[in-house]
Amino acid sequence: MNNQKQMQVFWTLYADDNRGKLTANRGDGTDAGPLLSQWMYCPSGTDLDWWNSGSNTNTLYLISGQLGGYIGRSTGIFKCPADKVPAANGRRVRSIAMNGYMGDVGHTPGAPDGIMAAVNGTTIWRRYLKLTDITLPSPAMAWVFVDQHPDSINDPFFSVHMGITTWDDLPASYHNGACGFSFADGHAEIKKWLDPNTIQPIRKIAWGSTANPSAGKPAPNDRAWINERSTALR
Repeated sequence: MNNQKQMQVFWTLYADDNRGKLTANRGDGTDAGPLLSQWMYCPSGTDLDWWNSGSNTNTLYLISGQLGGYIGRSTGIFKCPADKVPAANGRRVRSIAMNGYMGDVGHTPGAPDGIMAAVNGTTIWRRYLKLTDITLPSPAMAWVFVDQHPDSINDPFFSVHMGITTWDDLPASYHNGACGFSFADGHAEIKKWLDPNTIQPIRKIAWGSTANPSAGKPAPNDRAWINERSTALR
């Protein structure tokens, strides 16, 4: 909870210092735009994985993005203390991800509204570029950072495909089937999951892989909860 609150403070300070503009959230660097122009540095091909990726243990990636000047060397706030399972080359330095509707997510061919538009196949959902854009859901309801399940950690943003009951990216469930979230008004809270398909063991198999037996199973109660807090219709 403390880590989430600190990240939320730095996220807000960045916006305050940039005329309300939110830090960008461009994914793994495969999208258009300067790679440093997002909340953390994640060049193409450096998603965290279970094997020997250099980004697994490189804290410089965490402090080289737009929030780096606020975070300094306090890189421990990027990681939930309950995430203790190491990759092949050591403990991964990050377990959090940002709501894919928060900040400029870059562009993909044929998707003028960015990555999340491509995921959803539509631009009817709100994308928040400034603090003042966060009106529905309200700042107290709109989540920004989440602890992500270790099998699901990859790029910096957390994908929520609206209108479905299965998970794109999977949230963590370290805390007796619960997960930490921070919100745009600055508070953090723990969400206790209701659906068994949300609470998954750590298999060291990438989430969404055909080899992962848990991917693609419905979690209607938990998806309804996160959908309500991720974005809203324009």
